[in-house]
Formats: sequence, structure tokens, C-alpha cells
Amino acid sequence: MKMKRKYLTVIVLIVSMIFFFGSIGNVIIMNKTEKLSVANTTEFTATVKSVSIAGEGTHEYCIIYSEEYGDKLNIFNIRGITDIGEFNSLKKGEKVYFRTNNIWIDKFEEMKFIPVLTIRTEKEDIVSLTRYNEYTAPSLSAATIAGIVVALILLLTSIYCILLLKGIHLFRRSKNTGDGSMI
Repeated sequence: MKMKRKYLTVIVLIVSMIFFFGSIGNVIIMNKTEKLSVANTTEFTATVKSVSIAGEGTHEYCIIYSEEYGDKLNIFNIRGITDIGEFNSLKKGEKVYFRTNNIWIDKFEEMKFIPVLTIRTEKEDIVSLTRYNEYTAPSLSAATIAGIVVALILLLTSIYCILLLKGIHLFRRSKNTGDGSMI
């Protein structure tokens, strides 16, 4: 194997192994931390000033303007989770209780928006934790499958590079020398 080709094979091997382990780690982290519960989220209270719906189509989201957090309370993908009318029924001065991931709690001041996972009033749940998890489950499984496929491709690339470095060429055709022997 020529030196330049060997060097390129080693570089591809190293990069593919790094991305392989990164992909596996990403799949593990997604499946471990994305299952939201009362244990990894915290509920806060806010007083409603007003509510607006932004975006269009399936990308609509709700912004709740509150006395405590200004315009930072955002609920994304609302069409898939609940009825928009539920948000429009929120009145000025009404108390709402919202949940967000624990990882965001210390960053509220510097964040442009707070991702709201659940929201409820004294009387009703507008978006429950169960409903939120049900809604996000298909996208989590699609991302998991994609991550596993990418990791598998990277693993096969790494194995191929290792075989090339050992002098085993899987995709090279054998040449007929004319005397009946194959190279």
C-alpha cells in the first residue's frame, strides 16, 4: 500500500472511530435523558399578562407573557400536543403552573426563552407531562434509529479501514494472469 493511501486510510479510520463513539454516546444520552418525569423537571408558577400564538402551520408555538418571566415562556409544537383554544382561554392575572427541564433552571436569566414542557391552571391541565412524552416519543425513536444506522455505517467504515491496513482488499477484483492463477 502506498504511503499516501495508508496515511489517508489511517485518518479515515480515526475520524470514523471518533464519530462512531460519538454517535453511540448520543443515542445513549438521548434515550436516557429525554424521558421526562417529575424527577428531572421542576414546576414553577407564573401570572399571565397575555398570550400570543406565533409561527404558522405545524410550527406554531405559544408565548405566554407573564409578570415573573416576561415573554420567555414558550410552548412549541402546540398543534400536536393540545388545542390552541386552551391557550387563548388563559386570562390576565390567572396563575399558571409550568414545568421545564432541570438543566435550564440556573440559566433562566440569560435565556431568551424558557422551553415549557407542561402547563396547567388551577382547574385543568393544558399540556400534561404524559401528553408531552407521548407526543415526543415518535421523534425520539426516529432519532434513535438514525443514530444507530449512522453508528453502524461508521463501524463498517472502520472495519474496512482496518482490513485495508492489514492488506485485505474486499472490493478489489482479482486479476487473471493468463496461466490459470488469480492475483
